Amino acid sequence: MAGCHTRCLPIVALLVAFLHGSFCHSGVNKNSDLQRKIYAEVHNAPACVRLLNATGTVGCAADPVAAPLLPLGNAATDPVPDGRMVVVSEDQLSIVLQRLQADAALHERVKGILVIRGSPASLTPADRFPLAAYAPYSNQGFAWNQNGTGVSMLDIGPVPVFLLEGVMAAQAQQRAEHNAVKGFNGPLHEAELDATMFAAGNASACITQGSCLPLGGHSVWAALPPMPVSGGDSKPIVIVTAGIDSTAFFHDRTKGADAPLSGLIAMLAAAEVLGNSSYADVYRKRLVFAAFAGEPWGYMGSKRFLWELHSRENSTLGLSLEQIEQVVEIGQVGRAADKSGQSAFYLHFQREAQFGAADDLVKAFLRAGDDKAEVSEASSHNPGIPPSSLMSFLRVKPSISGVVLEEFNTHFINPFFQSRLDANISAEAVTSAAIVAARALHETAYGTSEVPPLKIARSAVHATVAALVGCLLMGEPGLGCPLADELISPISRPEPAHYISTLPFLGQDSQDPDIAMKMDIERFIWNFLASRTASGPVAGSAGKQGGCDFSSRRCEEGAVCVGFRAVVKGSAGRGRCLRGTAKYVPSYSTRFGCKDCQQGNPFQWALSNSSLDWEAASAWPPDPMWTESNWPPGGVPSYKFYQREADGREIYMLTAGIFVTLLSFAGTTAAQAVYQRQLKQR
Repeated sequence: MAGCHTRCLPIVALLVAFLHGSFCHSGVNKNSDLQRKIYAEVHNAPACVRLLNATGTVGCAADPVAAPLLPLGNAATDPVPDGRMVVVSEDQLSIVLQRLQADAALHERVKGILVIRGSPASLTPADRFPLAAYAPYSNQGFAWNQNGTGVSMLDIGPVPVFLLEGVMAAQAQQRAEHNAVKGFNGPLHEAELDATMFAAGNASACITQGSCLPLGGHSVWAALPPMPVSGGDSKPIVIVTAGIDSTAFFHDRTKGADAPLSGLIAMLAAAEVLGNSSYADVYRKRLVFAAFAGEPWGYMGSKRFLWELHSRENSTLGLSLEQIEQVVEIGQVGRAADKSGQSAFYLHFQREAQFGAADDLVKAFLRAGDDKAEVSEASSHNPGIPPSSLMSFLRVKPSISGVVLEEFNTHFINPFFQSRLDANISAEAVTSAAIVAARALHETAYGTSEVPPLKIARSAVHATVAALVGCLLMGEPGLGCPLADELISPISRPEPAHYISTLPFLGQDSQDPDIAMKMDIERFIWNFLASRTASGPVAGSAGKQGGCDFSSRRCEEGAVCVGFRAVVKGSAGRGRCLRGTAKYVPSYSTRFGCKDCQQGNPFQWALSNSSLDWEAASAWPPDPMWTESNWPPGGVPSYKFYQREADGREIYMLTAGIFVTLLSFAGTTAAQAVYQRQLKQR
């Protein structure tokens, strides 16, 4: 070895220089650079996550798992060897999931599913009759949603499912095809997926353990004309409803443009038309505009609203079930227009004698049509009303007369119901729906045979609809739109989330607009409705010199603080006190409540039985108690791609590494010996 002292030095120096030059030339200067060179990685990726309900689990939950990528051309028939990560097109996802449910052995072989975005003609993972158990009729097999596959409600178990986007989708396809061309021999491209979820069992278990949170948010309602300062009065009430949120297989990519946002936007625009008119103060009936959160989850928003109404909570102060005579729901209306801009709408209602007669509402809507909008009764061969919040109201008070305004007659015409592709609507159709609704509601609220005409400028309604579409449905401007800047301080400027998400806690006051407790879209809707249904400013400008807020500068009773922006400091962030009535209503399962909150303890979710007698009295289906599992912080769900060398190659590389290590050791030893000898000579 002593003879190698001087001979090894040039070799070692050359090797070190080569390695250093190679890394520098490749741009690898530190560990993070090296990792980026080796892995293609995405954190907080759109993925199937675990939900839990009263009976078990839905969705996906999987510890980190890695396997070679396999392209699946025909999801129905292509064989899948053991230990593969399949790559499928979006239009074939439901086929793969249904195969897994039917074939336990295949379920074991598939280690994960990577989904490539596509442009299918139809994509609706909801059931053919969404929420059929809540229907006020026996025919629960009717296919309102003919293209529905029902895969959103499957318990997929330990098979992670991710949606790939942009360059990562292209990479996955290329890597999977490379593996297939090579016959899965030699170096293989693999994916490692992490969809770790903490909750297991069912909703009762995970809420008790603290491993999940309830799905939830806040509904909003506003009255026109506003409630009197002294409280409620004896005016009959017409509830006008629309939904706030939707769902999709990949929750983070929920859009809900047609269902339910087209109806929501039409309702908001109609509220503006009626609020701007001079007739509100003489209406014999009070219009209550209600935007419900969480309706895809067992009509959670409307059910909670009715429970809080029954419990006489502050969130429904001034309302009573006895005064609610009629309900008008604006459903899917965004695809009603043809290429010429002509829209066709259909009125759905219960025809049976045990329900309130809807004749007056139907006649008002039929008269509200014009040369841009045709309104017809839906087919009498339908079993009844389509999936809608009206089902909740008829359950607790069958004598209510109600109609649902829709773009379809017998079956949904929206091929993307509750999928990420429900992303486009016609502003012309929504404008027509808003005008029709405003005319019919004006006639209904006026309450006499001689109704003065309601003046409506279509161009003004269209401008409002276009502005709302920009705020609520577009990434640009999204909530960076002028309308949102005028009313709220959005936490996020892009398009707001359209999946309800989880409700971490409840504030002591449900009306507190704290940005930690209210989603951007909820605060936006509250401020829009509050400002459009208010009868005018409170005497003395803002009610308090310098504007209002929700702490020390509150408005007086009977007024609302509109335009308060908490993140804008000083007087610039304060709002205006307007004479009006607008409320938030918490939306979450009636089977959940706060544990020991009466004793002033920190907020903690717990099970509650307080609503059971009320639910039994109206024969509600068992509450689904929807929750979402907690998962680890730090980027989960996540995935990464990399190439794994062949087994023989790995042995070769290991041997080479050992040789280089030994050579380096020998060189270092030699260098030390030379250095020590020279030191002694000196």
